[in-house]
Amino acid sequence: MISVTTGNSSTTVESTQISGGDISLNGVVEINQGRGQHAKATIVHIKDNSSYTVVFDDGDEKLMKRSQIRAKGKQAFENGGTFHDMPLYNPERYVAPVSGSPDLGKEKPPKNCRNAISKQILATTMGR
Repeated sequence: MISVTTGNSSTTVESTQISGGDISLNGVVEINQGRGQHAKATIVHIKDNSSYTVVFDDGDEKLMKRSQIRAKGKQAFENGGTFHDMPLYNPERYVAPVSGSPDLGKEKPPKNCRNAISKQILATTMGR
């Protein structure tokens, strides 16, 4: 959608209605008003309503707006890495434990389960 001013009025047109000129902000263009009538106008606002079909690595396809898509950063292009190489889930697996703390990175059971586990261990060691 492109907002243009023609003299004292402003209107919104599609890019297909522009028949000549520079399609950029403050660019002077010629718009088709229908029935063979054209008028000179100045572009005051451009809104990109483009949508793209994105095909993901797993084969899924999704129609997305341009604002939902980001280009890969410089680092991703240099390293040639993929998301499969990155710790996006279970990041504790990729972190080395701090010295002196062997339990770092291990998941602890919920507090109410710890007491039950302790009782089970105690019962098995006491022979019950």
